[in-house]
Amino acid sequence: MPLFFLILAALYLIGNGYIYLRSWEILHTFPLIWKWIFSVGYWAGTFSFFYIFGHRVLPDFNPLLHTLYYIGTGWLIFTLYMVLFLLSTDLLRVFNICFNHRFITCFILAILLLTGGYIHYSHPKKEVINLDINKEITEKKQIRVAAISDIHLGYGTTKERLQQYVRMIQAEKPDLILISGDLIDSNLKPVREQHLEQELNQLQAPLGVFMIPGNHEYISGIGKSRTFIQQQTSIQWLQDSVVTLANGIQLIGRDDQHNPRRKSIAQLTDTLSSNRPLFLLDHQPYQLDESAQANIDLQFSGHTHNGQVWPLNLITGHLFEVSHGYKQKGNTHIYVSSGLSLWGPPFRIGTRSEMVIFDINFQYTILRMKVFIQSIVAQLLLNPYIYWRGHQALPRQKKWQVTYFLLFLFEICLYLFGFFFRKDLPDSVFIPIMNICNTWYIGSIYITLGLLCLEVIRISQRKWKWLPGIIARHWEKNKRILFALFLAGTGILLYKAHLHVTHPIVKHLYIDLPKGSSSRDSLKIVMVSDTHFGEVIGKQQAQNLVRLSNEQQPDLVVFVGDILDYESRFAENDHIEEDMQQLIAPLGVYTIYGNHEYRANRFAKERWIRKFSTLLKDSVASPDSSFYLIGRDDFIHKQRLPLHQLLAGLDTTKPLIVLDHQPWSFAEMRMNHIDLGLHGHTHNGQLWPYPLLMKLIYECPYGYYSKGGTQHYVSSGFGCAGPAYRVGTHSELIVLHIRFV
Repeated sequence: MPLFFLILAALYLIGNGYIYLRSWEILHTFPLIWKWIFSVGYWAGTFSFFYIFGHRVLPDFNPLLHTLYYIGTGWLIFTLYMVLFLLSTDLLRVFNICFNHRFITCFILAILLLTGGYIHYSHPKKEVINLDINKEITEKKQIRVAAISDIHLGYGTTKERLQQYVRMIQAEKPDLILISGDLIDSNLKPVREQHLEQELNQLQAPLGVFMIPGNHEYISGIGKSRTFIQQQTSIQWLQDSVVTLANGIQLIGRDDQHNPRRKSIAQLTDTLSSNRPLFLLDHQPYQLDESAQANIDLQFSGHTHNGQVWPLNLITGHLFEVSHGYKQKGNTHIYVSSGLSLWGPPFRIGTRSEMVIFDINFQYTILRMKVFIQSIVAQLLLNPYIYWRGHQALPRQKKWQVTYFLLFLFEICLYLFGFFFRKDLPDSVFIPIMNICNTWYIGSIYITLGLLCLEVIRISQRKWKWLPGIIARHWEKNKRILFALFLAGTGILLYKAHLHVTHPIVKHLYIDLPKGSSSRDSLKIVMVSDTHFGEVIGKQQAQNLVRLSNEQQPDLVVFVGDILDYESRFAENDHIEEDMQQLIAPLGVYTIYGNHEYRANRFAKERWIRKFSTLLKDSVASPDSSFYLIGRDDFIHKQRLPLHQLLAGLDTTKPLIVLDHQPWSFAEMRMNHIDLGLHGHTHNGQLWPYPLLMKLIYECPYGYYSKGGTQHYVSSGFGCAGPAYRVGTHSELIVLHIRFV
């Protein structure tokens, strides 16, 4: 750092010497006294720059020192542009392009440029960023965050300027205020002497005001800066620490890079919940990939000033992956601010001072909402009808009617309890409630279908009198029996439907691929899709999967997407990866993304999947030399690579096996002469009559399909989505016996 300032000072003096020499183009005609006055004034202005190196030891803050600070820093930028303009005119003279009064012209241009730069600095803009974060909070779904950086309080940014900033921030009525370092410049003395804590204490937000140290807090003395903020202001200081806000947002404040022992992002997030929003304040915007890997939802940084003045912004653009503005990496939103104020010269040329406003929309946890949104259909549409018909069928005795009413009341109360307290209930309580509501939701559908069949019988009997007399004469009694049979039948149906999930079938499929192989003539693949490990499908199913797979003695195991449901924590808490690591396959275990891998904590899911398998995400693997295994990113990712790009450079005389979660790409596979495509996603509808609907949506919603030389298999899945029931379908594990011919 001292070397940098020595070089800067040397270049500064050389530049001023060059300007002074060029000034004699117009001064040589002036009297000697004016030459002396100009020379003294010019060099006084030049050397005022060196005040910024010594102001820490100079007398107490006063307006004169503030003016001297501005003159010194401003002269630096004046020197920069005067040198650039004068050098440009010198270059033009080489090409015999000359004009009169070039020094005066360059001087006027420099002054105009600095004036515009001062206006840009004095009138910060408001940058509004709208974000959607698919995480749950406990209060309102939308919050407004005012995020600022690099105010540099001291000799440059004084009390009047800070008052302007405070009014600007508070006018937005933010829910949360974040300060990403360099609040204090290089000396705490002028901050104390101007009593700037008075203005800082006017910063108010319901969720709090938080800051982290930047490099300038270290320059001014990190201990003194921390003490001042903690004791004199209401701002909460974060330094390699984490705080959970009232609405559940987890705010991480990193120490500055000046501290070589600062914690990594992984260390700071190690004990945090991936299901709650993660906000990160990190002054210097380095190692952005680390934030994405840690599943950070929003990172706010500063430090760069976006170069502050042209052409320095070209340099910062080269030094930083993001030197200014917004960028998304995976599910991580990153914003690097140019700063609300600035350091040194009071100019913004080619940049703007800014305050960033984040208007953030949060989504409540999808699964916990989904179950109750589905159930409310039964509550509002189906339950009244079922209750009405049941009430008519039951005996008139009070004990039957009261018991029947209490059962419906209990179910409604349980539903309402789960709905309103879904965010607060522990999993051990919520999951049983969810299962009960799911069961009743599915059961009510089939009870209603049965009752509607009775309605058809009843209405048709009125017109055609087709029922036997004994049934018609005792209709009231018989309908009671039929209602009871419907209830019992639905119970049996749901029991079998649950067994269809918990007891998957093993299905063997024999396939010939018309491409020979020099190293092998056959291949056995265990194909698994849509396990949906999570709240419903857990460790027992995982152990069952491993047992069934290992019994087949496969060469290769492939997971065709949707391995995890909405959240990874259930699989992590049950250590299901330890069971999956017991899969035996000489050629390895491979996995691709499904659409559910993109929901909630995507990067946590990726880390978990990599613990037991090789993840293929728009990539190609050669488990051995006899064939290629191509894993596509999910269809939900609009930037996934086209198939022909993945095939570039491959030996297409070898068998090509493609894993693609959603069965939409049949035509693309045929065009690229793929031999075998393996898919999932559809669940074969999971619950009748949805299988009928699947046939209208997909070219092949389930099973084996061949067209144009490409063979496909679409699996109904090993697990399930939502309720743990399958009606008219079956969970399955597929064993592919492939011959290379």
